[in-house]
Amino acid sequence: MIVTSILPEPSALGLPERFVDWRPGQEDAALRAVESTKRFVAIAAPCGMGKSMAYVAAALLSGERTAFLTSTRGLENQIYTDFHESGLFDIRGQGNYPCLYKTDIENAAGTHQNSIGCDEGPCHGGMKCELKEGGCTYFDALRTARQSKLLSTNYSYWMHQQEHGGGLGGFGMLILDESHDAVSQLGNYLAVELFPADLDILGEDRFPEHSAFEPWKVCSRVWLDRARSQREYLEAAVKGGLADGDSRQAVRQVKHLKKLERKLAQLSSAQGDWVFQVMRRGPSGSVVARFDPVWPADYAERRLFCGIKKVVLTSATIRPKTLELLGIPSASVDFQEYPSSFPVQRRPVYFVPSVRMDKRATPEHVRAWISKIDAIIRTRLGSKGIIHGVSYSRCQQITRLSEFRDDMLLHTRESSQQVIASFKKADAPCILVSPSVSTGFDFPDDECRWQILCKVPFPDTRDLVTKARSDRDRDYPMYQAMQEIVQMAGRSTRSEDDWSEVLVVDDHFEWFWPKFKKFAPKWFADAVTMCKVIPKPIQK
Repeated sequence: MIVTSILPEPSALGLPERFVDWRPGQEDAALRAVESTKRFVAIAAPCGMGKSMAYVAAALLSGERTAFLTSTRGLENQIYTDFHESGLFDIRGQGNYPCLYKTDIENAAGTHQNSIGCDEGPCHGGMKCELKEGGCTYFDALRTARQSKLLSTNYSYWMHQQEHGGGLGGFGMLILDESHDAVSQLGNYLAVELFPADLDILGEDRFPEHSAFEPWKVCSRVWLDRARSQREYLEAAVKGGLADGDSRQAVRQVKHLKKLERKLAQLSSAQGDWVFQVMRRGPSGSVVARFDPVWPADYAERRLFCGIKKVVLTSATIRPKTLELLGIPSASVDFQEYPSSFPVQRRPVYFVPSVRMDKRATPEHVRAWISKIDAIIRTRLGSKGIIHGVSYSRCQQITRLSEFRDDMLLHTRESSQQVIASFKKADAPCILVSPSVSTGFDFPDDECRWQILCKVPFPDTRDLVTKARSDRDRDYPMYQAMQEIVQMAGRSTRSEDDWSEVLVVDDHFEWFWPKFKKFAPKWFADAVTMCKVIPKPIQK
């Protein structure tokens, strides 16, 4: 399809006045989203194009009621901040809104501190709350959301509201931002986890020893009746009034039972191929039974697309494979990829030969690998860099064996925010070694001038869901690895005036790249160079 229309100036369309000019690709992307005859429009928009402005412009141009879904709280905050002047309203989970209800007991004791969210409000326990009809921070917001022409929220809230919360009203257009993540967002929403506390409620001593999924479906039907009976009994007790002052605890128990009912209903009605596995969580190693659909695409239309007539998927890394994993037929898609406005010489990606890093790597291989990493660092100590270690154990190896260990910062899951903030503020030389900053973090300008990708991030097939998908689709793990590589590489060069370099030091990349570069966007592929020696750092 060739788009020939011309958009008016941004402010004339209804965008905030600070958006004064169209960037390259924005007009075409906005018009394509509106004028395409295909139900699905996929827009591969690299960093710097301003895809948020393009898809808000598309919504304003179409005149359709539009919902925008984001994958993180930060992105949700950003789109609201940027476009609330255009009439965009944001809605999110009840825990984000303070509960204003005060019980008689709390009033008398003077203990109410308004410290709970609406997700723990008494209405969840069956108690009547007059504020629900007017004056409640959440339900007032929900009523506004159902009337808003432009609405933003997150994937999880959208799917929960469509399935359990009465919906958000009808829409003519749905925008999936960061749509490369839509498959995992859908899969995580559908996944069911049962905890030891759930077993206690259900009157079971331990999880049944079922390796197949069908027996679990049978169990879940029996358990669902038990959970429903307990919830109805407790709700009746709450409505009757609790004299011991435990109303808040009772509300929490009712809420937990409702959640457990939803999980068991999901299991008992599950369709298609599902995987069960036992996992351990937290310092105590609590046993968790987790159930995942092998292919979430079976549920995409009902849970995510919801019959909406125009669905726009946008991301810097979206590929035709992404659409396939969402169950979208190629004949129903208008796919358009836009070039990067960032000069390629400012964002090079180098493959530097080293050794193959995998579970077969010997101590000699590890030493050669560390030596190559150190050789790269040695010529770049005048600037700050990030080493993507992929796993925490690899990160520990690097910080233990590198000659530059004293300049390195390594975080745990608990300390990540604090350590990353320290890295951003630090002066060179400083090196962040991390297994988990491939998404959700930006390091522009002098915050990061180089990145080392230590290992091709093949997914761990010890996870039974990943193994099941990989067994059924050999391209699946390679697609996932490429998505992760591109996301890692995109952490540093964040504007046309910015610059940074990416260096890959795992020899698996030598065969992986030629065979599977089809899973990388063109703007990334244009920047890749296979080297024989360590390139000189960019001089600016």
